Amino acid sequence: MKAKRKPVRRWQPLRLCAPADPEPFVSNGLSVPDRTYVNDLYSVFVREIGEGALHISFHRHNRAAVRDWRHFQAIKNEVAGPERLACEVFPPESALTDAANEYHLWVVPEGWEEQFPFLLWVSNVGTQEEMEAQYGRTAARQRDWQPGIPTGKGLETA
Repeated sequence: MKAKRKPVRRWQPLRLCAPADPEPFVSNGLSVPDRTYVNDLYSVFVREIGEGALHISFHRHNRAAVRDWRHFQAIKNEVAGPERLACEVFPPESALTDAANEYHLWVVPEGWEEQFPFLLWVSNVGTQEEMEAQYGRTAARQRDWQPGIPTGKGLETA
C-alpha cells in the first residue's frame, strides 16, 4: 500500500515589517538592517552593502536548522529579484560565525553575473515525472513544488 503524502502547505510571501530592534544587532557588533521581512516561517534582514550589493541574513522563527534550497532561493527572489545572483559563503575557520542557525546570502551587484565563474548557465527545472520523461528512470529524486513558492515550477503556481 502506497503511503499517503502529507499536503504541502502553501509558501507565504515575505512582507515588509517594522524595522528590527537595533539593540541586539549593536550589542553583538553587527550593523542594523536596512529592511526587515517576515512570513510564517522566516525572519529576513537586508543590509545594503554598496554598489547595489546586498547582505541577506535570515532564520526560522523557531531557530531550527534548515537546508531547504528552494526556500533560500525564494527568499533571494523576493528580496533581491529573481534574476539577481546571490551566493552562500563557507568561510575559513578563522572567520567562522556559527552561533544562531542564521543563514547568509550575498547578492552581487547587477551585471556581475557574467564575471562569476561558478554558474552552470543552463536551466533544468522539473518535477520527478518531467525529469523521468526527459532522462528516463534514474536514482535522482525531485519533490513536488510547493504551491506559491516564487522559484522554478512554483512560479507557475504563484
